[in-house]
Amino acid sequence: MVSFGTTILNNLSNNCSIPLLENDEASLNILIEEISKNKDIVYAMVIDKKGVIKVHTDINKVDKEYEPLKDTMELKKDRDLEILKYKEGEAEILDFSMPIEYQKVSIGTIHIGISLEALEKNIGEVKLFVMAITVLFIVIGIGMSFLIGTLFSEPIHKLVEGTREIKNGNFKYIIDITSNDELGDLTLAFNDMADGLRKKEIIQDSFGKYVTPEIVDMILQNPDEKWLKGKKLNVTVMFADIRGFTAFSEKKEPEDVVNILNEYFSMATEVIQKHGGHVDKFAGDEIMVVFGAPISYEDHSVRAVRAAVSLQNELKNFNSRKTGEGREAINIGVGINSGNVV
Repeated sequence: MVSFGTTILNNLSNNCSIPLLENDEASLNILIEEISKNKDIVYAMVIDKKGVIKVHTDINKVDKEYEPLKDTMELKKDRDLEILKYKEGEAEILDFSMPIEYQKVSIGTIHIGISLEALEKNIGEVKLFVMAITVLFIVIGIGMSFLIGTLFSEPIHKLVEGTREIKNGNFKYIIDITSNDELGDLTLAFNDMADGLRKKEIIQDSFGKYVTPEIVDMILQNPDEKWLKGKKLNVTVMFADIRGFTAFSEKKEPEDVVNILNEYFSMATEVIQKHGGHVDKFAGDEIMVVFGAPISYEDHSVRAVRAAVSLQNELKNFNSRKTGEGREAINIGVGINSGNVV
């Protein structure tokens, strides 16, 4: 309230000094009329150094001697500003007065009266406005926080879900990239990782049909190793072929021969891998198996013998199933030799 009245007084005091000195009542009236447009201003007046009212918002008081207010309460008084509080009927008025100076010499006084009720009402309205703006900013802040949180949390939730899928072996899981920021880069890296794991799984499954899991892991863990480079090793080689295969195959359709070979090779490969053997090649009805390379075993010869015995035993079960289906049994011969190879 004080700053409001003081600001108006300062402006009037600065603008009134020259017109008052020159007794320019027209200019003074214009200034007072401008001030009176403010609905909170009850009155405004300019008094010369003789105490005569030169201009007043109430024209009936012009050119009359100023009479000091009665029954007032002094709120502030110093050289530049005096504030008095008084009642006019039921209304409380604040009277602000300030000297009008020209070159630091007092040439008059300016007074304005401001309705205390109007000021308090305006202050209340300002408070309500400030509160409304504050609430609005809080709501906007909460909304923005929720929006930003959603924008960040949704990609993270997708990455968490993708991680669970990868953990469960679903390497085909791909996350849509919806942004070009760091989260987008992270999503791209995740997709690349999933694709790499998928390709590794394909390779592992493909190799796993012909070599032991240990060899597959060794190749995948050391992809830069020159596996085809010659190396002298002591190993055991086992050969197994079907006896009388030519006569056996001539009596059957080619498709039947291929099916029988595939079933036999699958059974034989499973038995061989259980003993640490590596199927080097299939040649017609023959299987060539290496024990001791590329994974080295000190007991490679023992493993080969055990594999041969197991293969013969498993062949009995194999033939029992096939003859039960009305199909012809097969017999195999196995040869084993140990020595140095490159």
